[in-house]
Amino acid sequence: MHDFHLHWVTILAGTAAYFVLGAIWYGALARPWLTALGLTREEVRTDDSTWIYGVQLVSTFVMVVLASWVLHDVFHASDVAEGMLGGLVLGVIAALASSGDFLYESRRRSIPLFLINSGYRVAGMVVLGVVVGLVSG
Repeated sequence: MHDFHLHWVTILAGTAAYFVLGAIWYGALARPWLTALGLTREEVRTDDSTWIYGVQLVSTFVMVVLASWVLHDVFHASDVAEGMLGGLVLGVIAALASSGDFLYESRRRSIPLFLINSGYRVAGMVVLGVVVGLVSG
């Protein structure tokens, strides 16, 4: 069994990077994302769902704790390239894990929505891998 080491610099920087990437990702892809959801900007603005950001921040933090442990202590990522590769592997695993949800929900969701959401998971893990590689290197 592997020891569970917490790398706080990686965890804090990785959480911030993953969260900021989400803002950039969904900001840049807002129009196709909202279209795929069947929502308008006005509907999102009037929806009282600001609490989601807090829940998402906490879940991102926990995910980064676990993913950084895997990248550091299981994959032994010691530079940016190894971190990116490990992040890519974790991101593809996360995207594939959510594919079952997409298949069951496909009557209401579209392939563009799946690609936008899964792309974010892959890109986020690659960014986390870069953070791990920079801290480790």
